[in-house]
Amino acid sequence: MISDTLVEDLPSQELVLAVIRHEMGHSKENHVIKNVAVKSVFYSVLFLSITVLVRHYQTVVLHAFGVQCTSIYLAVFIIGNFAFSVPLYLFQILENII
Repeated sequence: MISDTLVEDLPSQELVLAVIRHEMGHSKENHVIKNVAVKSVFYSVLFLSITVLVRHYQTVVLHAFGVQCTSIYLAVFIIGNFAFSVPLYLFQILENII
């Protein structure tokens, strides 16, 4: 990422140019567009999976956490945070590889 402190923080002009060339390479290789496309697919699948799980396991999940009400929002929160934390971390690793 290019910022106004880049020149101040890097000790030589060659390093500044290397960072700028690196960022220009992202643009040339369309990494932003690829990243948006991959994330869109991943989060769509994740959203659909959460929806299916909430429909089938809402009361089971809430009772497992000791919740007596049947709030669909709370079930989405619990399933989204606990059941998909590992896939989200794995996706971040995959994202860095791509």
